[in-house]
Amino acid sequence: LGHLKYVPLPGGDLSARKPYRMALVYLLESLGEAGAAVAERLLPDLAGMEMDIMFDRWSKGIPEIQTSSCGRIFDAAAAVLGICTVNNYEGQAAIELEAMADRYGQNRYGYRLEKTDSGLIMDAMPMWGEMLQDMEGGRPKGLISRKFHLTMVDLFTAALIQARDEAGLNKVVLSGGVFHNQIILLELTLKLLALDFEVYQHQLIPPGDGGIALGQAIIASEVQI
Repeated sequence: LGHLKYVPLPGGDLSARKPYRMALVYLLESLGEAGAAVAERLLPDLAGMEMDIMFDRWSKGIPEIQTSSCGRIFDAAAAVLGICTVNNYEGQAAIELEAMADRYGQNRYGYRLEKTDSGLIMDAMPMWGEMLQDMEGGRPKGLISRKFHLTMVDLFTAALIQARDEAGLNKVVLSGGVFHNQIILLELTLKLLALDFEVYQHQLIPPGDGGIALGQAIIASEVQI
């Protein structure tokens, strides 16, 4: 019914291992060419040649693999905040971003929902400029992290409300690696329950790749040879 806005994934899995690359992508996509100067200031791990190549490809519109992965947004936010710029293990940036979050923050950033022929597009691009303003204003990283998490919750909720209005579906299954994140899982579940959604979440099987592996095994076991 919908997905997060697609962005380039230069280098494929290389950008998943190096959050600072995704930070550059989101800064360029949200701020235009001005994002390059911001990246140069905030991302010390982004070497000059690496940045020059990525910026050149982006500015020329050279086709890249596209991603709508929520994990890449978390990677980018962690890198922009200087919390984690390189993943030494899977999900490190998202884990450290969650751990940094101030539990008492309640503010949100901006976002957009766009209705297209292929479904709803969840667009978090307005968030980045506002996040940079918070950083420049000296707002603590913990509050910015919390604000980021709650923005994603609000974005998902808004999309689900619109999807329910159009499709008549009221049951929501929360699955995928992002739901290892307890802030996202708890806040989204509470918000959806308050809106009279039926919410399902993992109980015995992990929501990330481990669950996919089990699902594949179950499907394979049903194949008639």
